[in-house]
Amino acid sequence: MIMKKTIFLITVLLLSSLTGCNDKIKETANRIAAERATDRIKHTLSLIPGITNVTKSISADSDTAYFFNYAQAVDHSNPAAGTFNQRVGLIFKGKDKPVVLHTQGYNIADDIADLSNESVATLLEANVVEIEHRYFGNSRPEGKDNLAYTYLYTEQAAEDIHAIVSVLKEALFKDNKWVATGGSKGGITATLQAYYSEKKGWKDIDLYVPFCAPFLTSIQDSSVGDYLWAICSDVLKRYPAAITGNKQVRDLCLRMFHTLNAEEYGFILDEYGPDEKAAACGAVWIFFENLTEKFSYVPYALWANLVPDPDTAPAEDVAKFVFMGESELYLIVSEAASETKSGYQDARLRELARQKESIIAYYVQGCRELGLYCYNFSGVDPTYVTPADAAAAGYFLDNAGRFSMYSSQWDGGALMKDVRDWVSTETSADIIFVYGGFDPWTGGGVSPSVASNPHIKYILNETGGHSTAFLNPEYFTEDATKAIVDAINEKLN
Repeated sequence: MIMKKTIFLITVLLLSSLTGCNDKIKETANRIAAERATDRIKHTLSLIPGITNVTKSISADSDTAYFFNYAQAVDHSNPAAGTFNQRVGLIFKGKDKPVVLHTQGYNIADDIADLSNESVATLLEANVVEIEHRYFGNSRPEGKDNLAYTYLYTEQAAEDIHAIVSVLKEALFKDNKWVATGGSKGGITATLQAYYSEKKGWKDIDLYVPFCAPFLTSIQDSSVGDYLWAICSDVLKRYPAAITGNKQVRDLCLRMFHTLNAEEYGFILDEYGPDEKAAACGAVWIFFENLTEKFSYVPYALWANLVPDPDTAPAEDVAKFVFMGESELYLIVSEAASETKSGYQDARLRELARQKESIIAYYVQGCRELGLYCYNFSGVDPTYVTPADAAAAGYFLDNAGRFSMYSSQWDGGALMKDVRDWVSTETSADIIFVYGGFDPWTGGGVSPSVASNPHIKYILNETGGHSTAFLNPEYFTEDATKAIVDAINEKLN
């Protein structure tokens, strides 16, 4: 009897062992099959005319991305102008899955860990294509020594996207659903792609989902600044007067301005005036710059009650808040929150801002076609400096003032006005516009009335900021998330 039991147990153990081995064999076989499949993607990409330097990157959770160069036309209206290498990233999920085109308005990373993984792609379990915008990163139609931005126009960028999407559709994703999305400047790029696609008869994209996209019609557009002022609490609205009218606060702000923003401090004194009033106006401008960051990237509910009262709090606390950016505010709100991203990779934009030469292209675009913003200085102490004086001083710190050498190339707002009119009355493209109620850039967005066009959906994330992370409850309300998910499903099905 004991012998039979022993034999039975040995048999069970052997079977278990074999089962475990079979599982490992299957797991290994599946991994090898997946690797072969992705290698076939690399091979397919390498065979596409114009694509070179294909490399593969695997993430910690085994997602696979490919990076490559595409020989893009320098001037799409003149083939004789030659080509340049435009950088492209592809997160591959499967040939039968949807494709999300992240309409990047800046540069792209060279590692899958740093590529944008948009919430739209997560929702759809989609492949992701990310294209570096011309004149950003290494995607330059002109050399560094001859960087005149000759071919930096939105129509050229739209042609870039169309060319790359066309070859990828033909080789890999011909019958897939395509969704174009992006945040902020990427949201502008997505909308412009819809605009030019309809004008030129392209049928590349099934749905466009721009987030937080401003369409400014002037190089001193007040809509963003006015909206920022409107969403300010009473306490925040008293800050410009405190900076200009309270000598103790003003003196502290001027010292901090000189220490923390030395370049801007010297610039405003050199360009506008060498006196204390000019510097005080500059400090108010810094306050609004930092306030824009706070509203944009830190949920307002987390810091609304942490604002020092400028009339009663110690001057040191008031001045510190004036010069506090969103990263410092995150640390105050929560150590854990300091790790959180805005949802459209704002960390990348801050890195670009630190590398000033690589973001100049954005300001050139602003001065030519995309417009630039200015702040509302109505809250300054009029006994010390008038709002008009503050605005005049602030101009030299605004991008319009710093890059005024390009302002003569401004199109007068023609493109942005036409895009606004087209969205409201003409478009047959399916577009879902998403904005945040506490995002200053919403002031420059399209009007909710565009939803009267059956092809347009306008969704306001009432308590949200400058984010695309609609699957993250920290940034989006439950109602807004549901509305976005329902709208995407409705438009794609």
